[in-house]
Formats: sequence, structure tokens, C-alpha cells
Amino acid sequence: MRSSKNKFLRLSFSFVLSYSSVMLACSPLPSEVSLNWNSTAQYVGLADWTGRDSFGATTLPGTDSVVILGGFLPERTDEAWISGDLRHWYRLVLSGQAPTPRNGHCMVQNGGTIFVIGGFDGRKMLSDVYISRDARSWTRVSDGPFTPRAFFGCVSLKGRIFIYGGNVDSGVAVNDVWSSIDGISWQQITPGAPWSPRGMFAGFSFLNKLWLVGGGTYDSRYVANVKENYSDIWSSVDGRMWEADTLPDFISPRRFLGGLATQTHAYLIAGFELDRRLFASQHLGVLWDGQLVPELFRTDPLRAGREFGNLSEIWVSQDLKQWQKVETPSEFVPRHAPGATIVGNEVVVLGGFGQLLYNDVWKLVTVTR
Repeated sequence: MRSSKNKFLRLSFSFVLSYSSVMLACSPLPSEVSLNWNSTAQYVGLADWTGRDSFGATTLPGTDSVVILGGFLPERTDEAWISGDLRHWYRLVLSGQAPTPRNGHCMVQNGGTIFVIGGFDGRKMLSDVYISRDARSWTRVSDGPFTPRAFFGCVSLKGRIFIYGGNVDSGVAVNDVWSSIDGISWQQITPGAPWSPRGMFAGFSFLNKLWLVGGGTYDSRYVANVKENYSDIWSSVDGRMWEADTLPDFISPRRFLGGLATQTHAYLIAGFELDRRLFASQHLGVLWDGQLVPELFRTDPLRAGREFGNLSEIWVSQDLKQWQKVETPSEFVPRHAPGATIVGNEVVVLGGFGQLLYNDVWKLVTVTR
């Protein structure tokens, strides 16, 4: 298991995919609350790009074409791919000042422009900012004034880009918030939000607010590099004032989860937890110091990392208070750090890392009964 400074853990599970279409129905909440919608997941196919995780995904401005860029292969890449139907993918030839290889970066659309911000290039954290209108021709517009970081929140809200939190080193995370209209001029909204410094959380905009869900503290001194995982929820209308809430007990503390929202529903996708079979606490990790390390990790850390902790859960909510779980079959295998974006009113889920780096494509569709 990799534990050197600034190299983020990749965990795994097994994956066999040999079917054409799967429909997944939502199960009732553990609290037995009856909700008025039904969610399904549809398997689309295997993409033409190789398996990867922690990459950027968005739509081409003015179209339903999905664009992905960067990611962990396991080497970092600067590849960009596009698809108009999620089945046929074409690699883009990039020109101008294109983003360099990276993962854990931001890729967000704002005002008809695609932005790529920050990430990790395998050696150092980044704070550079790139823009494009067609995902082909790029311009590097600035080095952001914020601390270089990866696995941070990055969303478009009310015509502005907000970035918040993230990992800046092994064992070091931040809880600051920054905002920009054009990626050139940046304003620090707050040097310290009320939530604990963290990265690897679900960050998205929904109900005219910024949201932060879960996440964790990365520290190579700890088993699975997990010092702490979180299960809290925070929301803000402006990035300065935040309101706190918590996930229900049936959703465990987790990191590397995907999070995004349509106009009507918010989704939490997969992730990595501290498995109850190995850890006494799902919030707090344990140090690599002999007897405190779970026996399975001490004797076979690679196997333990691959077989315990990754999640295949997908949760959906209209208010981030009442949640419904999408029942996933074995074909949607446990994974962390998947890509995800919105096409129309549907969520597209791409790849991620379980036992393998995946290149499967799924659609999540939620309809009101």
C-alpha cells in the first residue's frame, strides 16, 4: 500500500461485467419513511478510455456531450475524451495551454466556460487555472492565490465558482473558501469555515446553496491513510455562513464519495469507509504501530485495502434530510472516487477504483411517482 507523502491511496474490489442492461429500484429507508419518488440505475456500457478514477467530468457547454479530463490510471494523465451518447467515446486533441497530467482536480462549467483547477500531479499539489469553451483549445489564466490542493469542493453557484476545503499535504487539509467569476480574480470568502479541515468530500450546489457531505483527513501514518472520516453535512448560501447537519446513522462516515445534484434531487455515490469488520470506529483510524493495526492489514495490507472499505451504495434525497438507497446489484461493484456529471435531469456515473480501475458508465434516473 502506498504511504509516501502526497500519494493518495487507491483501494480496490473485483469487477465482472457481462450484461446489457440493469435497472435498480430504490429500497425503503431504514426509518421506513415513505418517499414520493423512485430511482433507477441503468448500465450504459464500457467506455473506450482505460479505467481511471479521480478525474474531471462535465458537459460541453450548450450540449449534452460528456467530457472527461485527467485522472489516475495509475499514472496521472492529461487525456480528454468526449461522447455524445455515452457509448462511443473519442479522444480530444488538445491545443493551446492545456492542463497538465493530474488527478483530484476540479472540472466545472460556469457561464458557458469549462474550468480546470488544481489537483495533484504525482509530486506536488497544484493551484493553476485553465479555461476552455470547447474542451479542445485551452488557456492557462492564472495560478490561484489559494494554497495548492487536491480533492476539494468546486462548484458553480449564482454565476460564480466556489472552491472550498481540500488536501494540501499528507496529514494537512484546509477549510477555507474562495470565489471567482472568471478564474483570474479570486476573493477569499473566509480563511476558516466552521467545518473541520478536510478533503475527499462530496461538494455540489443544490437548492441555491453550496453543500459539503462527509470527507476525511488523509494521513500516511494511519492504516489505509485514514486519520478520520466524517458524516456531517454543511450548507451555505454564500460560502461565509454555514449551517450544520448530520447524515443518518445508516449512512456511514466516508471519503472519496461522488456527490452532485439535479434540479430536484441530490445524490451520494460510492466512496470509502472504515469497515466495521476491521475497525472499532468508523470515524477514527488507527496508527501503523503494531498491535493497534487490524491483523488483516498487518499481514496483507494490499488485500485488506482492496476487499474492505469500498462502497457501492448510492443515496438520493430531495432535502438532504430524508434519504432513499438505490439497491445496487453485484455488477455495480464497490468503488471510490468515481466521475459524475449531469446530462439533462439524469446523473451519469463513470469509472472509479475498486479492485480494478473501472471504465463502466451508468445513468441514474429519478422520477416522481
